[in-house]
Amino acid sequence: SDNEDLDYLTFVSARKAMKEDGRFEFAFSAVVYNDEKEVITLIDSNTSTACAVWIQPYPDSQFEVAPDQTDGARLGRAIARAFPGESNDEIFAKANESGGILTVEKNPDYNNAWLWSVKA
Repeated sequence: SDNEDLDYLTFVSARKAMKEDGRFEFAFSAVVYNDEKEVITLIDSNTSTACAVWIQPYPDSQFEVAPDQTDGARLGRAIARAFPGESNDEIFAKANESGGILTVEKNPDYNNAWLWSVKA
């Protein structure tokens, strides 16, 4: 039943917003972690929008990205910091239950690297 609602959602791109606006913010009411596809989907049921963030490096990416530096890996760590748990299942269950706000912005303290943070 994870996918039954996804058809009605409009997907927004975190990367596109980061490129165009220099930041990305997304308030989510639910989170779906798909282990098989290695994707984390944030869902905002109020606006019927969603944001899919991939954990595995893109095969056709211009730059080599270490697996722990992908957007999905960063998002996963940000979610785990906001919703500590013993396992991925517990972490994502907590995040899914309470929702939160994802913010991605440049961190001036670290060469303007993108900082992914989640507030519960």
